[in-house]
Amino acid sequence: MVAGRTGLGADGAGRLTPPRTLVVLGGGPAQRHAIRAAQALGVHTVVCDSDPALGDVPVSSEDAAGVARVARDADGLIAPGTDWPVRIAAGVAEELGIPHPVPAAVALVCTDKLAQRARLDEAGIPQPRWSADAPPAYPCVVKAADRQGQRAMTILAGPEALEEAAARAREGSRSGRVIYEEFVPGPEVTVNGFSLDGRFMPVAVTDRVHFEGVPGVARRHVFPAAADGAEAAAAVAERAVAALGITSGPSYVQLILA
Repeated sequence: MVAGRTGLGADGAGRLTPPRTLVVLGGGPAQRHAIRAAQALGVHTVVCDSDPALGDVPVSSEDAAGVARVARDADGLIAPGTDWPVRIAAGVAEELGIPHPVPAAVALVCTDKLAQRARLDEAGIPQPRWSADAPPAYPCVVKAADRQGQRAMTILAGPEALEEAAARAREGSRSGRVIYEEFVPGPEVTVNGFSLDGRFMPVAVTDRVHFEGVPGVARRHVFPAAADGAEAAAAVAERAVAALGITSGPSYVQLILA
């Protein structure tokens, strides 16, 4: 993943210019395509990753101060294929005055489930009943409010193991907060989209095929989606993206069709 400078380019007047520098948070498989695409355009990439084998600098993608030091002379900053580091990238970019697809305030809402749920409620986006205090119904999903990838998540049929599930979620949470959601069964799809100047384009709707006994964790995505309602899912994703304030850049929206 280590990349060197690709040489001089040219501006609109034909003058030689140094390559632009893009700081990328994360050097794993989810970031490789973005890194290679940038390099193919002649952009010099600097990859921040806590694993020296994956990055140019051994800085965690969740280390805001470290990322700020690396990005001081950069022309851009992105956190592709990931969740929480988007918050880091947006905050550092705003602090340093360099481009990033979404403002820091939007990134905060997108990486906090409680704030996200409240914003979607305000916009009338269909979603499960939820609460920060107690299960709104059973079966119930109990999870950390600020973790991704189904970490520290429990699905309860009834209240018997609620205390243990809440403790697990609190322990896994960055802030110690828990979110309780009504469990809604149904086929699950992902809407991959891209927004530019406030216009949303659904790029692909895929069926999410889960690992056996591991709800929410996709083993594979199948395109095109066979589930009825793919077109409606794309429309809801568009409304959700707008409600959260995303006007530019990629979005990855998971929906249950119910």
